[in-house]
Amino acid sequence: MIYVKPQLKIKHLYALLWVLGWGFSLHAQSYTKDRLTTLYIQIYNHRHDYELKTQLLETFRTTLVSTLASTPISKLNLKSINKHITQVSAPDGKLTIISWNTFSGGSWHSYNAAYQYVNDSGHLEAHSIGKSPKAQDDLMYADAYYLKIHHIEAKTYLVKGYGTHGFGHDFYTFRLFNFNLKTAPKDCKNGFDGTRIFCFEKPRAMHLKPEYNTKEQRITCPELVPQILDGDATGYSTPNGSYQNLMYNNGKFTTL
Repeated sequence: MIYVKPQLKIKHLYALLWVLGWGFSLHAQSYTKDRLTTLYIQIYNHRHDYELKTQLLETFRTTLVSTLASTPISKLNLKSINKHITQVSAPDGKLTIISWNTFSGGSWHSYNAAYQYVNDSGHLEAHSIGKSPKAQDDLMYADAYYLKIHHIEAKTYLVKGYGTHGFGHDFYTFRLFNFNLKTAPKDCKNGFDGTRIFCFEKPRAMHLKPEYNTKEQRITCPELVPQILDGDATGYSTPNGSYQNLMYNNGKFTTL
């Protein structure tokens, strides 16, 4: 009979437990990623069933937010559904936003979104930032998808979005996120002349868009006025040749 030292047995037991724990962690991460993909495929397949789609979208949203709060974005692989999902990161790599199509149908394309932020201590913060069923007026244009993040200063980011609300119109938005704020989500409720979201809505046929000057920290966009045809308003707008400018100062953007 071979005698094995008790210390060696304990050491082997710890090693076995560590391997089992590590394997379970990898399995759990893989399961979560697979579940997100499966959920979204179900959303797409049932996009014409409003009630079921709504339930699946809420499950997807809560699952994604909880995943973003525990899993680094680099380990989250959603390539198989990236046709309907956009992912954009800040230049410093700390803030990432994922937007996904909710398949509202027609020319009114509605998106939802969530962010992941890596704070100074390396911990992950996550929150949804899209338009909820009980959205306030200041979130009317929160159903955009996000395509650019500008790093303005420490823990502060300007996020640019794009969306459509049908009737021949589309729009661009800017939102200001400040991770010094104690409440979540971290977007500033009065970041643009006292409003939460800056929106530039226009006829879709017009190739106009707001621009952000990173050096001057200034937003510039064409001014639009109601279009008049034969003395009647057409329901569309047209540029008047002037531009609106908003400058960043003391944590918010203000019209010059």
